[in-house]
Amino acid sequence: HRDLHSFPTRRSSDLQWARAADYALHWFGPGDRLALGIDAYAGREPNDLVLWIDRVRAVVAGDSLADFGTGFALNPWLRGGATRQQVLERLRPLLGLPVEVVLPAHGAATDRAALERALS
Repeated sequence: HRDLHSFPTRRSSDLQWARAADYALHWFGPGDRLALGIDAYAGREPNDLVLWIDRVRAVVAGDSLADFGTGFALNPWLRGGATRQQVLERLRPLLGLPVEVVLPAHGAATDRAALERALS
């Protein structure tokens, strides 16, 4: 069991509602393996993970990769001092996976080719 404060995700101010809740939480961070074969990857900021679901060959992109009406791409809104290059480096390991579908929180589902373009 990991210390609740060992990952930046657990300290994020926009997650205070979850920490204050009166129910059990299971925190996870980059590099963790979740139930059902889901792997967590670092995203654009500490509380924005990207998930890989191996059994369906899908990336769940959260807010790191999105389509805000101009095409699927790296989310241009960066916080926490991260540069575009740093975020791209965090996300490039996804290209080593057999991705068939990408599910962004903003925009329509897309494919590996769009992921490759977004991370180039």
